[in-house]
Amino acid sequence: MKLSKSVSFNRQNLQMEGFTDLGIYTPEHQKGQKGDHALVIMFQPFKGKWVQALGCFLSKGSANGTVLHHIMMEAIILAEKAGLKVDAIANDGASWNRTMWDLFGFTEDCVSIEHIVDPERRLWFFSDFPHLIKCLRNFFSKQEKHANVWTPDGHVSLKHWYALLAIENPKAYNLKVNYHLREEHIIIRNTTKK
Repeated sequence: MKLSKSVSFNRQNLQMEGFTDLGIYTPEHQKGQKGDHALVIMFQPFKGKWVQALGCFLSKGSANGTVLHHIMMEAIILAEKAGLKVDAIANDGASWNRTMWDLFGFTEDCVSIEHIVDPERRLWFFSDFPHLIKCLRNFFSKQEKHANVWTPDGHVSLKHWYALLAIENPKAYNLKVNYHLREEHIIIRNTTKK
């Protein structure tokens, strides 16, 4: 997560905050540098509505895949020692996260590995689905209105969505097939591209 660079003095722990801190995994070239990216490791159970932050880190630029691999290994081991069951890692598809997956042994054909704490279990890897949808939407926003995009499963085009939008007329009071579809879902403005 991108942050603004700033350094401040924490009166409670008498420490300067805002410098890169990836624990023992902080690269030498980042030590003493102002951080501009936050990395938060969260635990969320499959059942239950609570989440627990396991660690917060500050880096200059996104942490690379090797650093992420070391941090995740340590987080999994410590969480398991504390009694939590870590069955999966979920993150977006950024290149540094894919590098981390490669270092764990994740491949297109093997989406789980032997658990690093308990060999009787598997450790699974998931890509954050809402982020994938956002990336797909942003990809299509760069295409021409009637462009066809080739995929291994066939062509994809936004022309069908534009046709549906024209027929449905979001401003009219009529029965709709997709009542949530609005123009801003298809025509992306810079303010909505996040």
